[in-house]
Amino acid sequence: MQKIKLKTIFSYACKINMLFFCLCKPDLVFAFGSTGLNGVGGQHGHEGSKGKHVSIKAQGQYAAFDLSGEDGIAGTDGLPGKSASNCEQKLQVKSDLIGASGGYGGHGGNGGDGGDGGNITVFFNELANLKKIQVVSQGGKGGAGGFGAYGGEGCACSVFSWQMTECEKHQTFKIGSCKIKQFFCTDGKGGQPGLLGSSGSKGAKGTAILIPQLTPLPESKDKLTIRLSDWEAQGAELTAHKYKVHYGANKLFASGSKLSSRYLLYEGLWEEKIYLRWYAPRPITEFEHIEVVIFVKENHSKSFEEIGIQFSPGFKHNGYFSKEFGRVYYTMTEASLQSR
Repeated sequence: MQKIKLKTIFSYACKINMLFFCLCKPDLVFAFGSTGLNGVGGQHGHEGSKGKHVSIKAQGQYAAFDLSGEDGIAGTDGLPGKSASNCEQKLQVKSDLIGASGGYGGHGGNGGDGGDGGNITVFFNELANLKKIQVVSQGGKGGAGGFGAYGGEGCACSVFSWQMTECEKHQTFKIGSCKIKQFFCTDGKGGQPGLLGSSGSKGAKGTAILIPQLTPLPESKDKLTIRLSDWEAQGAELTAHKYKVHYGANKLFASGSKLSSRYLLYEGLWEEKIYLRWYAPRPITEFEHIEVVIFVKENHSKSFEEIGIQFSPGFKHNGYFSKEFGRVYYTMTEASLQSR
């Protein structure tokens, strides 16, 4: 009984949508012609160049700077898909037919991003002197995306339906029964058109960095490499330039200035000494060859939370930063060497 049910289900599955290929009885539908090749996608546009960075002293002179980034380059169009070939339909065949499909159209290339505007660093002793300087530092426009191409055409039927007589012979009585069967042809599908490429993003506006002095900034030491034993014995001193974020840059410069509202105002040299406190079970002498790079992260608050550390490869550890009685410590609680 179960075999009969399975056979019935299998039979119904083969009869669904006779115009498409059927895995259970492959002679039901045959394609004629060769499928067209897909079109090639367009090339992506290049990113626009960034605006140049300049550093000036504002001492009452009039000046104008255009530090804008360049526009991104547009993506190129995709190439059309090829139409199906060898589309001659065979007549009077005992099967349904479907034409070969056309190739897909190529997608358009994405547009390149616009270049960022350049930054300007201004040394000054009077804030009013900035009003004599015009700064235009716009981000470049993103390039347009390329157009998707058309798909190729599929093979078309020359005859859409026909009838064939099929006879079945019985060997026992040497007679047969005949029946007329109807067959159909379906045109091949056209290839799908390619998609429009996405436009590039607009570049960011440039930033002003304001330093309320005319003399050069002191040298900073925001990164150093030291052995663990030396770090524990003498500490590690870092210095970095400290800036504070403000807004309203366009109002500080001459009329017509176009740059990021956000600007950085120099507040002096940040200095910090970081000490290593060794609380790991294994003695520090077992790690004499281990070095650590201590550096200030890219942040303008310059607190001890902005200090980064990177150890030699193979050194595994647990530890944490803290500030106690004005001193910054890195406390090492676990230390080991990774086996190779």
